[in-house]
Amino acid sequence: METKLTVASEKEKAMDLMGMRIIRFRKERRWDRLALAQCLGVSRERLGHWERGEHAPPLEVLVKLVQTFQISLDELVMGECLTDDETREARWHVTALNRLLMGELASRAAV
Repeated sequence: METKLTVASEKEKAMDLMGMRIIRFRKERRWDRLALAQCLGVSRERLGHWERGEHAPPLEVLVKLVQTFQISLDELVMGECLTDDETREARWHVTALNRLLMGELASRAAV
């Protein structure tokens, strides 16, 4: 039972850290929470939940965040800065992932 508590606290810590990175990237660009929320197509309150580490953003929003901030997914989620070559490759992967997601979302809408 102690292991479950440790896992939960590690997950919470990771979400807190990602939330703090979202805040940092937003503030570096001098955006308020409402501006970023509108850019992402979510409510300011929902963005607040992610920034406080109460919930994790869904994958589609993670893709939008990295595209908006022009960072890698690793940098947003794990806090790991990449070299320029690694960042270019990561952006390529995010673009490919976004195309897959958009295709999936379009196919769900068609059903």
